[in-house]
Amino acid sequence: WTLPTALFFAFIALSLVTLGVLTKLAPNNQPRMGVLGVATQRGDRFFLTLLGAATGRRVLTRTGARKGDWIYVTGELGNSRASGHHHAFTPRLAEGTWLARQKAVRSMMDLSDGLAKDLAALTPSGTKPELDFSRLPLRKGASVRSALAEGDDYELVFSVVARADRESL
Repeated sequence: WTLPTALFFAFIALSLVTLGVLTKLAPNNQPRMGVLGVATQRGDRFFLTLLGAATGRRVLTRTGARKGDWIYVTGELGNSRASGHHHAFTPRLAEGTWLARQKAVRSMMDLSDGLAKDLAALTPSGTKPELDFSRLPLRKGASVRSALAEGDDYELVFSVVARADRESL
């Protein structure tokens, strides 16, 4: 898994925000992490980029899936904005760490742009994913369409070797 070591803010603020103010937002429990830079502009949004380094021997990327692999997600999808999930979610750090240790897991990535878009990045070139829509783990009030297209779910999507004992995962 990767722990953040540096961050960069692109901040659009109603008032002038200084680097000193943003430095205070860096997590206190990450002593090696520092703010690399800030871009400010008038408005009401901000963007955050975290840089990190692998802590284990095995690093999963989005490019390891193969034709025939099974596709899983770590939690419920869809209706994120209406339910408030996009502001009150738990990062899947423990799940990602555990999955990275499983030899049967070939690839993994965050699920933040909607399953349809993110799955396209996980799926091997020249293949198309087959989804059983009745098995999608939908958040309360979510539709299949919202699970596929809305985004902001902040779950993990990963592939598992087709011949793996999926009951043990």
